[in-house]
Amino acid sequence: MENQNQNENQSIAEVVAGWMKGAERAAVGVVGNDTRVGSPEPRPDDAAANASAIDRLWAAAAHLGPFFGFWLLAPLVVWLVKRGGSEFARWHSWQALVLTLWSFFGIVLGVLVLGLAVLVAGLLDKLGLRDAPEYVVLVGALPVAFVVLFSVAMSAIGGLKALRGRPWTMPIIGGIARGRTK
Repeated sequence: MENQNQNENQSIAEVVAGWMKGAERAAVGVVGNDTRVGSPEPRPDDAAANASAIDRLWAAAAHLGPFFGFWLLAPLVVWLVKRGGSEFARWHSWQALVLTLWSFFGIVLGVLVLGLAVLVAGLLDKLGLRDAPEYVVLVGALPVAFVVLFSVAMSAIGGLKALRGRPWTMPIIGGIARGRTK
């Protein structure tokens, strides 16, 4: 009986190991196997030039994780795992984490502005101005829309740049993150 359990456990371990090897092969198939060392065209960023396929995949996961429901978790986990390792993955994950935090606070502030706009719209409606409340609420929603669209665009671009092994600093967010990476 004990030998059968050991065989079952071993086969589970072998299955998991096979899955991991398959995932690594798939990742290398997506992002390539070269480490960019000795590349014929040198890159301006040494971290990107030396980024392995796995480092590029980690960096892309930090950017693209929020699209799959891992809003704060993906950039935080990648940054914690890679902060002592690959500079390329660390920089991309740090920018993704700063973007996530910036988005959170931007949405909170935007919702407060939207709430204020709804209050003003209610007052304008009580005063008899029928069309004005709709426009006030629309203007109040603009900050939330800007933050969401900016975050989605930066995450998508960052994920694609990371998969391709390209050095990239996000507009606005990169400047904020730059002072906190070392």
